[in-house]
Amino acid sequence: MRLKIENAWLVTMEGEDSLYKGDLLIEHDRIIKRGDCSADEADEVIDGTGFAVLPGLINTHQHSPMSLLRAYSDDLKLMDWLEQKILPAEANMTEEDTRAGARLAMAEMIKSGTTTFADMYIHMSAIAETVEEVGMRASLTRGLVFHEPDGGVRMAEALDLIDQWHGKAEGRITTMFGPHAPYTCPPDALRQVDLQRNGVSPFIFI
Repeated sequence: MRLKIENAWLVTMEGEDSLYKGDLLIEHDRIIKRGDCSADEADEVIDGTGFAVLPGLINTHQHSPMSLLRAYSDDLKLMDWLEQKILPAEANMTEEDTRAGARLAMAEMIKSGTTTFADMYIHMSAIAETVEEVGMRASLTRGLVFHEPDGGVRMAEALDLIDQWHGKAEGRITTMFGPHAPYTCPPDALRQVDLQRNGVSPFIFI
């Protein structure tokens, strides 16, 4: 299957010549030609007049299931909002809640032209399954918050996510370790994360 997008503004991100008007020829999931393409080279033609074709946007900070919590008690200071409202609400979220919120967030990202995102949350396997189903790219991590002892549950879930999902969905899913923030991860917890990481996966604060 070959698709031609014609007469569009092509944004190539290649310095001074990054913007010009022309055609794009796509075969399956690969761009195989740009510039002037004849109609007989394609099975389908889209008129791109007035539109721009550019690389997919990347969302580098996402908690996709929180799409369900949008505007929930947004008139509080950060720590009051987090400790009094968000953390208790998240503690009651089921795997299906997480999946529904992730689907909503991915639909919104796709609509905006976002093709890749970094995500940290709970029930991460449900989010990974949704990424695989939807077709996006994602770098996923189980959120690591060390407010109170948890018997190693969060770390075990982080390791399981890495074991089960790194490189899956035709390589579209990568994984990380995700300590939440300096104020939720004391130094000893961060040292534990670094020891577990052992060069296998990066870690990122989100």
